[in-house]
Amino acid sequence: MYYYRYEENIFIFSKLYRNLQCNHFNIQAFEQELQPGMKMTEYIVIEGDWNAHHPAWLDHNIDDVGECILDFIVSNRLDIINTLPFDQALISYYVHRLFFN
Repeated sequence: MYYYRYEENIFIFSKLYRNLQCNHFNIQAFEQELQPGMKMTEYIVIEGDWNAHHPAWLDHNIDDVGECILDFIVSNRLDIINTLPFDQALISYYVHRLFFN
């Protein structure tokens, strides 16, 4: 995780990659990893390649991992920002450069 302080606010950026060779995805372990950050700030950006499918993030397919992640997003009152017009992978690159270079 990356931490960035701007004025009085702390921003946390977390990246995740779920390997396709792993058939099991432990969302509870991921939630436990986020708990300390969620106590520090409400400004958390989670990005990554979850290898999960759901129309909520512009995928035409649905799979079990996609359903699990959507439940995680809804239950934690998160927002999905890779919908139009932010549906390009380069957005992540530019956001990272903005805060970390």
